[in-house]
Amino acid sequence: MSKTNNRSKPVKHIEDTEYREIITSSLNHDTANLRSLKAGYEDLLEETGKEEYREIVEDAEQRIEALEQKFEDFRTGYTANFSTIIGDSMQALRPKLHSKDKDVIIDWDYNNQRGDSHDFLVDRMVYNLLDNSIEHGNGDIQIQITDTEDYLEIKVDDGGGLEQEDWDQILCNQDSKESYPSTGSYIIDQAAQKNNIQITCSDDHDYNIKIPF
Repeated sequence: MSKTNNRSKPVKHIEDTEYREIITSSLNHDTANLRSLKAGYEDLLEETGKEEYREIVEDAEQRIEALEQKFEDFRTGYTANFSTIIGDSMQALRPKLHSKDKDVIIDWDYNNQRGDSHDFLVDRMVYNLLDNSIEHGNGDIQIQITDTEDYLEIKVDDGGGLEQEDWDQILCNQDSKESYPSTGSYIIDQAAQKNNIQITCSDDHDYNIKIPF
């Protein structure tokens, strides 16, 4: 059995009130997570004085500033290619990877022939999907990235971290944030809906993402 989100909707723009509310929720959610991380390591730094904790605190501060700046850039037309998006996500999730003692292995078969370009909400979708894989997956995370003339495909093997019923809740095709189990899952599904992205999960709980050009 598989679950696919493929609701056909036109791509929204920052001027659209609904879309603006979604990306604002995304910004608030992800910066709140970073502030929580920063506060936790500030306590550890105060208790131990370890330099590694200071580096994590400083990195979190920089990530908050960068994310807020990215949001502002998007308001004036910001886009990024997928290699930038996944690189930014990996950098932001580095402390969590370290704390979970996990690694991410990326297999690039990605020619970027079409000059792919994605908005802030796609950026946040990728971040939240990878965050979920690190949090709930079993072992290291394998990512394969390929592209065709029509779409970019990302295959993620995170050891089967989420059960089928979890994906059913994430990909529930609703409009209200209250219909979702978390803000992160709301961001994932809304990004897919608004950008005609397919997210398909398999029987072994891994998942594929197809992002049209």
